[in-house]
Amino acid sequence: MPIVVHKIYLLPPPRSTTMGDSSERAKDRTNPQKIVISCTFCSVYADDKKALRKCSKCKSAFYCSRECQKKDWARHRANCTPASAQRDYVSRLFLKIQKDEGLIANLRTAIACTILRETRDPKRIWIAVANLVLKPANDEHLKSLMSRDVPLESLAEVKMPGVATFTSVMDVSDPKLYPLNGRFREYWRQHREMLESVGRPESLTVLVQFAYELICIFIAPVEIGASDFSNAERELGSSFVPPWGVDTNTTILRRINIQLAAEPAHCDLSPLDKEIYREWATGLPP
Repeated sequence: MPIVVHKIYLLPPPRSTTMGDSSERAKDRTNPQKIVISCTFCSVYADDKKALRKCSKCKSAFYCSRECQKKDWARHRANCTPASAQRDYVSRLFLKIQKDEGLIANLRTAIACTILRETRDPKRIWIAVANLVLKPANDEHLKSLMSRDVPLESLAEVKMPGVATFTSVMDVSDPKLYPLNGRFREYWRQHREMLESVGRPESLTVLVQFAYELICIFIAPVEIGASDFSNAERELGSSFVPPWGVDTNTTILRRINIQLAAEPAHCDLSPLDKEIYREWATGLPP
């Protein structure tokens, strides 16, 4: 999976240098319900997200200065591709999600559901992928995309406003199946240090990749604690959990998608969006 690295921390790695380190911002950094955005290269925090410079080409990396952007270019250039209107929409959506505490809490429960039956080892590098697609907002468009009787070619030029939808949250922690990116290991280590420094060593650090069009848009080290597992137990009960994770058959993802559908701003599906949604939707059980 190609990686566009942009770090979002529910609990940030330890850094002594910050920008505009107000008491309110410092309070947010130890609040597991908050997301704090940092520089992609040096992890310095901005006082406000507007103080970060967005890569004008891919719109998926943020920097605190031009100097950091230049220093990161050797690594970033391999994954820096022009952002489509759809990818820009998804990126902006994630920035809005960070302000919705209810949605963040549900995402944490969904992540906990994927590893609920596993041994909860805080020293293990846990990794999850949250897959997202654009789904047609119009019922007629939805029916046409879900029917293999309607050729995709005939829908290529049809304008279809879409809403963001999570299709699955998958556990990809097995390094034998999913080789670990060295940069991920460092993110995990920094986050573990933060959890231990604030007295929560029993919590798990799960590196969550938010993927759209099979490309990782954001990476978020997320704290998953006892309350998240309790919520997951209530959600699933005795239900069978596939070994790879949870999908839209689970109530937690349906609830998250209802929240996302309520967002006023929609975006038209691209031809690739239509192809991905057709492949996903027609593969669902009847």
